[in-house]
Amino acid sequence: MLTDSAVDGGSDYPEHVAAVLGSDAPPETVRDFYVWCDEFGVGTATVCLPDTVDRSPYTEAVADLEPSVRVVEEVGDADEGSRFLSYLGGRDELVGAFRLIAEDASEGRLGSDEVDAEAVEERLAVPGEPDLLIESGNALSDVLVWQTVYSELCHVDTLDRSSFVGCLEDYTERERRYGR
Repeated sequence: MLTDSAVDGGSDYPEHVAAVLGSDAPPETVRDFYVWCDEFGVGTATVCLPDTVDRSPYTEAVADLEPSVRVVEEVGDADEGSRFLSYLGGRDELVGAFRLIAEDASEGRLGSDEVDAEAVEERLAVPGEPDLLIESGNALSDVLVWQTVYSELCHVDTLDRSSFVGCLEDYTERERRYGR
């Protein structure tokens, strides 16, 4: 059971939750994910869908949510916000970030000694590092490759409210080790 401190956004609670869903995920599930995140005080929420899905039903399903959901289809789409819907694969995202670094370097806006992890992070399509990554079904793919290196993982067969709460409960019982 989630503790009061977890529900109130206490220190054991994930600040950023990302969900990786397959192409068979109903648009309502994507919308519900953001609602659940709001309900449980999650500050930043990200949903990743395959780039092959018909995007319009998902984009329409979240169109009227507040805070608004930023749709990410290429590097540069999500520079700020707390809700993201990404159709971008991790390899494409990293290549895009590296291209932006190369452009900035060739145009003199970035010196070679300034190319570091922070420079890459500033150019990623989806900002931030999720504390918790929920993967649904067989949906794990190459999304958020850079951002999730230290994320806690939770696998569910189907993402619904019960499995979402279960992942939050599991997260609050873990000891974060950040690769140690």
